[in-house]
Amino acid sequence: MYTSTFTADFTSGYTAYDAGEHTEEEVRAEAEVFLSRLQFILQKYANLLGFLFIPVFALLARWWLNKHNGYNLAESLVSSTYLYSHVALLLIPFYLFLLIPGLGLMPLTLATYLVILYFIWMVKASYQTSIWKSALTVLVSYLVYFFLAGVIIALYLMVPMLLERGEAYSSVTYS
Repeated sequence: MYTSTFTADFTSGYTAYDAGEHTEEEVRAEAEVFLSRLQFILQKYANLLGFLFIPVFALLARWWLNKHNGYNLAESLVSSTYLYSHVALLLIPFYLFLLIPGLGLMPLTLATYLVILYFIWMVKASYQTSIWKSALTVLVSYLVYFFLAGVIIALYLMVPMLLERGEAYSSVTYS
C-alpha cells in the first residue's frame, strides 16, 4: 500500500516536472527505472547505509561530547558501535508488525521515536552529559547521517541517469 502510493506520487511528480521535454511514456519509463534503482540500492546496501551512522556519530561525539570524559576516536567508535547495536536490536521485533496487514508503518514509526529517546538516554549515561546536550548530539548526528546518505544515494542514482539519460546502465537488470 505504502510503496504503491509512493510510486504513483513519484511518477506523477516526475511526469509533471519533465513533461515539456519528453513524452509522458518516456518520462514514466524513466521514473520506473529510477525507482527500481532506488529500491535496488536500498535493499542491497541497507546494512552499509545503516552502519554509516556509526562513524558519523563517533566523530560528532568525539568533537562535541568528549570534553568531560576524554574518549579518543577509537573509544568513540567502540562506544558508537555499542550504542548503535542496542538501537538495531531494539527495532528488530517491531519489524514483525509490518507483516500484519492494515497496520502500515505506524508501529514502526512509533518504535523508531521510542528507540531514539532510548538512544538519547544511553548517550547521556555513556558520556555523562546533560539530556539536552545528548539530545542535540543525537539529532544533529541523524541530520548529518541522512544528509550524507542522501548525497551518496543521489550520486549513485543520478550519475548514470545524467550519462546519456540512463543509457550507460540500460543493460543492468535490477531484481
